Amino acid sequence: MGKISEWLAQAVLSVSGVACLIIHEAGAQDPPPGAAVENVVRAIQEARSAGLSMSQEQESAYLAAVAQGERRSKEMFEELEFRPGDPVDPNAPTATPLSHVRGKEGVQFPPTEEVILKPLPTPTAGPAPTELPVWSPEPYTRPSRCQTNETKRVVWNEKASEPENEVLNDILFVEKGLIPLDPEESFGKTPRLMPYETPLSKGSLINMEIYAVPCVPYRVRMSNVAYYYDQGHNALKNYDGDPKGKGKLSDIIQRKLFGEPQPKTRGKKYGAYE
Repeated sequence: MGKISEWLAQAVLSVSGVACLIIHEAGAQDPPPGAAVENVVRAIQEARSAGLSMSQEQESAYLAAVAQGERRSKEMFEELEFRPGDPVDPNAPTATPLSHVRGKEGVQFPPTEEVILKPLPTPTAGPAPTELPVWSPEPYTRPSRCQTNETKRVVWNEKASEPENEVLNDILFVEKGLIPLDPEESFGKTPRLMPYETPLSKGSLINMEIYAVPCVPYRVRMSNVAYYYDQGHNALKNYDGDPKGKGKLSDIIQRKLFGEPQPKTRGKKYGAYE
């Protein structure tokens, strides 16, 4: 996925605990350690493969925020006296002290006069620790609804000898309410759906920042010849078999967008004079 700073590499290798904030929403099963960071790294990699770029500062901010959330989740989990899933044995005996330190059969304390108290060294002020960014959705721009229906084509493989009919990557940011029962019939076989709800969750905001989503619905396609950036209704079309074509907006999506078509009436127009 390109060169990542040494700090980012250490963050990916060192973060552990239960994943939170990204991908895994509330109620999900416990993911493997570092899963949230790995998901963000994977998303950055896919965004770059789709022709988008991200600065090292942005990568640091995203990964630091996720790493902080994972560490805090782990700390909260370890602070619990009883964790969900721990086995409970009702017949287990109550723990009792093994022995007392002082007594006839214990370790004899030295006389008070023989105890020499040494003053502790005066603590010196060290360098202030570097604080990780506090998680907040404020830095992440909430994209508005697309005002135009357009597609931008950027050629990346000018020396391609084969026809443009292969899709290498396809990511669609679409509202959950617009997803039909059979998404392939409406959007095609290639897109990977990134559904979102209103208001946007923190995970959706981060994904949209990574893919530089200007508005929604939005789609990033990559063929064997060019990149395609679809906005508005163009993002909801089916481009199967012809990535550079105009695509087709299915009847199901049209009904979801515009409602049921009104039957055409025959005869005089409304408001016409006798």
